[in-house]
Amino acid sequence: AAHALARSMGMRSCSVFAHRPLTVDHMPPPAVVGLRAPVVVGLMANPPFPVRTFAAKKKGGKKGKGGKGGAKGAANIRDDASILELAPLRANFQGAITALEKELGGLRGGGTSATMLDHIEVDAYGAMTPLSAVAQVTKKSAQLLTATLYDASLGEAVKQAIEDSGMNLNPQVDGDVVSIPIPKLDKSSREALGKQAKKVAEAAKQRLRRVRKDAMDEVKGVKDDFSEDEVNRTNDIIEALVEDYSVVVDEHRDAKIDEVMGSE
Repeated sequence: AAHALARSMGMRSCSVFAHRPLTVDHMPPPAVVGLRAPVVVGLMANPPFPVRTFAAKKKGGKKGKGGKGGAKGAANIRDDASILELAPLRANFQGAITALEKELGGLRGGGTSATMLDHIEVDAYGAMTPLSAVAQVTKKSAQLLTATLYDASLGEAVKQAIEDSGMNLNPQVDGDVVSIPIPKLDKSSREALGKQAKKVAEAAKQRLRRVRKDAMDEVKGVKDDFSEDEVNRTNDIIEALVEDYSVVVDEHRDAKIDEVMGSE
């Protein structure tokens, strides 16, 4: 439906991830890094990302040019092409991608790097604090990381945070240094992580579908105030955005699987 809309309006289909951002202030999600574990898979009643409500525009508001010569592709659809404000809708879709990045970041990759612990937060001074803020993590070898603490009194807190990360690591504290052995991943472990990445990605798509449903319910609630064409066009725009963000999910999933299955 989204592509049919694009053709009827003289648009050119475009993937958000592969080509350009949705808006000037919306950039494509960064490469998959870091996450707070344990990973929570599935649809949650309270999503782990900020949700903004939508607002229907008043009938008779300013229109875009529309038709030929208007916005080209779902990625560049202007707010005035929809009866809903699109900025909150895009923000909710992007929130699902941000949550996906965090969850995938918590899945250990195939190699060892100092950044693989970036998603871990430590209970320090009464607040959850990024590990990077309380220690400098260094790769000593393919099977060993060390975290040099800025405050040696946080050793046990850092140790606990790493143990609770869901990465199956067993750190050891020695003064102001926490040693973190990194065991090699065997074939079965890599395959299990690949399956987990797919589950996390599917959960992200469920979040996208939930955002789509909320938006379409909003459209349904105000459809009597707008023409049938305006309502249908808005629903098609919502579908086009879901398709674009689904591509982003697939790209993140595939990148994580490649990372897990590849060698260091």
